[in-house]
Amino acid sequence: LRNFSPMEGQEFDQFAALINPFFKGEKLPWMKHGYCDGHWV
Repeated sequence: LRNFSPMEGQEFDQFAALINPFFKGEKLPWMKHGYCDGHWV
């Protein structure tokens, strides 16, 4: 946090696109069949 600086608009948009699936709960490894306690079975 010592070196924190706000993201620029384009950088923020790229980051938002990357984390969007996590907020929607889509395509997450732990939601797929065969995933157990952090490991693929």
